[in-house]
Amino acid sequence: MNFTDQIAAYIDEKQLDPRHLTIVLPSERAIKYISASLYNRKGKPLLAPEMITIDRWIRKFSEKTVIDRTRLLVKLFKVQMENPADPKDASFDEFMSWGQILLSDFDEIDRYQLSSAEVFRNLADIREIENWSFNSTDPTPAQKRFMEFWDRLPGYYTRLNEMLDDDGVCYMGKAYRNLAENLDKIFRTDPKRHFIFAGFNALSAAEISIMKQLYIMGRGHILIDADAYYLNDPVHESGLFLRNLLKELGVNKLPFVQDKLATDPKEINVIECVQQTGQVKSASTILQNMSKEEIDNTLILLADEGLVVPLMRNIPAVVEQANISLGLPMRSTAIRTWIELLFNIQENKQRFRTNALYFQDLQKLWNHPFLTAILNDKERSKVIELELEAIQRNRIFRNEENIKVSEKLDQILHIVAQPWEGNWVKALELIRKTISLIAQNLPENDEFNQALAEGFDGAIIDFQNIVNEGLPEMNLRSFRSLMQQHWMNKSIAYHGNPINGLQIMGLLETRLLDFKNIIVLGLNEGKMPPTNPIQTMIPMDLRAWLKLPTPREKQGLFAHHFYRLLHKCEKMWVTYSSARESIGSNEASRYLLQMELELCRKNSAIKWTKLLYNIPEEGNVLRSKQSVFKTPEMTAKMDEIFQRSTSASALNKYLACPLDFYYRYVLEFGEEEEFEEDLESRTIGNFIHTVLEQLYLDFVRHDKDGNKKTPQPPAITSFDVEGMLKRYELLVRQQFMKHYNNDERSFLNGKNFLSFNMTLELTKRILESERDFLRTQKEPMFIEFLELEIKIPLKLTINGVEKEILLKGFIDRIDSIGDKVRIVDYKSGKVKSEDVKMKLGTDPESLLKGFSGAKHAVQLAMYSYLYREKFGELPNEVGLYSMINVKNGIYPLNSAANSLADITEAFPEFIQTLLENMYNEAIPFEHTVGWNSYCLYCEK
Repeated sequence: MNFTDQIAAYIDEKQLDPRHLTIVLPSERAIKYISASLYNRKGKPLLAPEMITIDRWIRKFSEKTVIDRTRLLVKLFKVQMENPADPKDASFDEFMSWGQILLSDFDEIDRYQLSSAEVFRNLADIREIENWSFNSTDPTPAQKRFMEFWDRLPGYYTRLNEMLDDDGVCYMGKAYRNLAENLDKIFRTDPKRHFIFAGFNALSAAEISIMKQLYIMGRGHILIDADAYYLNDPVHESGLFLRNLLKELGVNKLPFVQDKLATDPKEINVIECVQQTGQVKSASTILQNMSKEEIDNTLILLADEGLVVPLMRNIPAVVEQANISLGLPMRSTAIRTWIELLFNIQENKQRFRTNALYFQDLQKLWNHPFLTAILNDKERSKVIELELEAIQRNRIFRNEENIKVSEKLDQILHIVAQPWEGNWVKALELIRKTISLIAQNLPENDEFNQALAEGFDGAIIDFQNIVNEGLPEMNLRSFRSLMQQHWMNKSIAYHGNPINGLQIMGLLETRLLDFKNIIVLGLNEGKMPPTNPIQTMIPMDLRAWLKLPTPREKQGLFAHHFYRLLHKCEKMWVTYSSARESIGSNEASRYLLQMELELCRKNSAIKWTKLLYNIPEEGNVLRSKQSVFKTPEMTAKMDEIFQRSTSASALNKYLACPLDFYYRYVLEFGEEEEFEEDLESRTIGNFIHTVLEQLYLDFVRHDKDGNKKTPQPPAITSFDVEGMLKRYELLVRQQFMKHYNNDERSFLNGKNFLSFNMTLELTKRILESERDFLRTQKEPMFIEFLELEIKIPLKLTINGVEKEILLKGFIDRIDSIGDKVRIVDYKSGKVKSEDVKMKLGTDPESLLKGFSGAKHAVQLAMYSYLYREKFGELPNEVGLYSMINVKNGIYPLNSAANSLADITEAFPEFIQTLLENMYNEAIPFEHTVGWNSYCLYCEK
């Protein structure tokens, strides 16, 4: 018989009158199973005994109302504020870090019927020893406060309970203790009452005391579900609590202890899953091979409850009915990310001291599942348009009134944007209002999100009552933490018939229940047993001495729950994930190792099988990701690219990495545009570039179309640059204001303030270098062009096919000193002499190596060629000007063996050779380490 059938049989055998019988259970789930067992035993409807969980039973007999943990925390803070020993004691934010832990310890002190004075006296002694040193005769203020804190703890316990008594309330641990010490109250309404305590495992001292008193009186019947295999083994953690219970009751045995694990045949299949999702796939495969009768006797145990959603999506059609008997924690749903987003918006309002919305928050808001669920296509398009506009204009902050999408989204945005300013009543009202508006606009068939909204609203109402009663002064972070502890452990319940069909449960829901077939998913170390530590102020050695739970007892609790499922199980499939890319342990649970090395040796009738499940990848997965062969479509695309515009950067990209060129230019997979909160060096360089252009504009002799200005501007002198040194700061500030949407605060603090000052300093250095250079010149210097665009067509025969490409370059600056012309390109980074030093070759391969061997050779050679073709003469110098190392002046393109004229003359031949390589179908686009070292660092 199953355990619930044994309970029904026991009631019959002992002839317990259901009118005077209460069955106390560890969980709500078992009630329907016991009811079914009672019905099946009689074969007809009958009057059922009272069935109740132990927590509800304790509350029933408590003369004082059991209050929630949040109210309790607020009351404990009031205790602290009655006699603060230090100004820091008035901080609720500091109190939050230890107040919760202290309340848990208070609860355990009462559940285990300990003397609070003795516990805290021992604790203070331990802390004093830990804090002792040879210099303890003169303790620091921090040491004094530390020791004084431990001395005050007994007073906290006493005063809190006095305050609670005055209010007629208590906490759960105190309710257990009060009932254990005043058991007669349970017979006041029914002197003939009997009690069955069924399926309990880990019991506190108060629970054992209650059961023991009733057991001695003959009114308490304690039914355990255990096996001799682990119960009689003094070192097996699964029987730890039950051995202690037998000892406390002074008996050798209790109903119902069986001896089946060591003898009954079982089939256990351990399935290692290479992928995390392979676990639910393997479960689906197992279920497909079962009959309906087998499915009705099957449990899917979620050791990793995070698999519940993928499991629901992979239940095969052969399963006609599946009942999920575990709640989906709200912390694992979109509700959590929505609430975190609302708090992040408020935190950033405080951080940046603005009422505008921070762009990252706004993007997360627009892309949150709740909003995407209520937006139509037109609204989504408008949101995308606003996002693109914000990125292009780098709008880091947006005012809510300037964002208009639709009536419903504008309404939500208006509520979200309102500042809370420490008014927590207002904050909760606004939070609930956003959830309500979302729920109203959700599609009718979106039942899941509607259930989330309804579930959250129900969970938060009680917290709103607490807030209305009044909270201590606290910051936003503390309010966030206080609110989270109140609702994040709440669950969205799944309702179904727990008797028929496939049952899907977490471990705690399986108490008292038995199944012939069990599929355990996610049995990894850390998932079961869980590794989350015990939060306590009481050291583990003192906890062990006081007989309070330690990690060993916690492990024993879960071990019993797991081993108990083996009692009636005939077939078990256990999966665990060995996926190294997943978060958490990729080792199998210790339970598997224990069963294989201990249980299987004891019981030779167990068939133990190890399997490997690997999801096969579809298609040809052996294709090289480092090589792409050219096709006619790619050739046509390159024709289009080169006819439209052939830049030095595109040619350099191919030289650095052909595969990178393929993705960037042929497929046009450019980098995603992003906001720049912390300015990149490229943007700083652009700012300086623009400022210099504005400063030099009055001295430029040609416009951007190449036409001479009338009248001709004069030569630039060192005195002119001195004037620029007085104006540049305002121009730099204007660039930053434009970049940050006229929000000066965005760049006057933090990293951006450093970037602002660095931009000022670099601009100043460039102008000072220009001034000093002009002071040394005997001949006048004229600025001929700024930002000159030159386009020159070039006809080539590539692999026997005539093609025309358009060479294009933007030249930052062309100036002349006397009869000598200089082409100058500004670089925001450092420049080295080897970056502009090249050696021409005579054959095609050495020609390519010559141009690609110097980082900036292609760009400068192209500028020289473009200038020659446009103006019919060679420049005297083509070089780079580094904004970082300004003292070194111009870095000219040079060659030890060749002149600038030679390099310029060879440039078309270089282009011819390079394009023949690029169009050659026998040469794929591939990632290879070529002639230059910087191709090692390409994006592929």
